[in-house]
Amino acid sequence: MINKINELLKDFKGTQSSFQNQYFVVQKQGTKYAQFIQALRELSSRVDNLRTQTFSYQRHLIDIEEIEYKLSKTNNDFEKRRLEIDYKEKMFQTEPLKRSIKETEEDVELFYKTAILLKEEIGDTSKEHLLELEIDMWKDKVRRNIALDWQINGGLSKSSYEFLDSLPNKEKKEIVEEMKNQEKFIFDFEKKETFEIDMKKFNNLTIDKDEIKKLL
Repeated sequence: MINKINELLKDFKGTQSSFQNQYFVVQKQGTKYAQFIQALRELSSRVDNLRTQTFSYQRHLIDIEEIEYKLSKTNNDFEKRRLEIDYKEKMFQTEPLKRSIKETEEDVELFYKTAILLKEEIGDTSKEHLLELEIDMWKDKVRRNIALDWQINGGLSKSSYEFLDSLPNKEKKEIVEEMKNQEKFIFDFEKKETFEIDMKKFNNLTIDKDEIKKLL
């Protein structure tokens, strides 16, 4: 039965699925730049997690060796029984730890490939262009909040007003002018499509798994 459970668990992912990460984490961002920044944020987090998990796993293997050594040396019955329990517990933890590392490696690959393709879409990464993209990102977020407020609440919330007021004067005036035609404002929001990664290019983009290990 244990073998069957382990076999079944190969199809289980303890973290978010690739689909969820692609569409509900990255693509839900309104602009290419926002998606790029989110992909980088997730990549940074996963690399940090991978390092932590790998070091924990290495310590775990040392713990097992240490218990085995102590078991070979002790003649105390109570100590031996406790060590046997510790050993069994550690052995049960081995596969879940390995599975977690594998899942994080998959996430690193996904967000790395996503970031690479989004950077290609952005193109120019000069400070001036990135500032323009960031301003567009915040304008998109403000428009999204306003449109959702109108659709859900029938009016603007205090937070949306404050969000709008935080924009530079030029961008704030631009959106205030757009808001004068509420019907068009909502229509433009509803018809707007977010950028989708070309999955054919994504799948053709290969990454050497050994390169991920060099992060450690």
